[in-house]
Parts: sequence; C-alpha cells; structure tokens
Amino acid sequence: MNDISVIHHYNIKVYGIVQGVGFRPFIYQMAVLHHLLGNVCNTTGYVEIDVEGELAELDLFTSDILAKLPPAAVVERLVTKEQPVQKYSCFKIIESRPEPGE
Repeated sequence: MNDISVIHHYNIKVYGIVQGVGFRPFIYQMAVLHHLLGNVCNTTGYVEIDVEGELAELDLFTSDILAKLPPAAVVERLVTKEQPVQKYSCFKIIESRPEPGE
C-alpha cells in the first residue's frame, strides 16, 4: 500500500498570543498552501485547528505555524493529537466558541 495518499487528521491546540493578531486567517492561508482540509476556531484559552491531509503536508503545516507566524503572534505551546478522519470537504474559519464553564 502506498502511504503517500493516506489521509491523517490532527487536532492542534495553539496557546499564547494567538487571538486578535490575524492568526486564524494565517492558519487558513497555511492550510490552503498545504492542500489541507478542516477548520480553525478561537476558544477561550487557545486556537483550535482540526486539519486533515497527507502526513508530509501536515508536518510541513505544523512547522510553518511556528516558522511563519504573523508579527504580533507568539506561540507558547502547541499540542497535536491524531484523531479519526472526518472527511472535511474544505478548510474554513469558524466562529469563536467559549470553553465550558467560562
């Protein structure tokens, strides 16, 4: 089996100065550049990214988040977990959502 076409799904939580600094549009641009599908959303304490695509592109995307940040953004911590594939049809910015209890 050729592993190149296998789709993976990452849930990425990005903590730091990542809200109000153009971070979600930046993530959208990076996802489109790497041919990835999913979404990005602000929550109360972090930005959450659900993203799917080929493993090599996911790894480049994650590296680019740290290497090409918007000028005012600061990433303090990035947590990545592999999740079951959702079969997204596009990449989009979704509305902010508060965390439960906040």
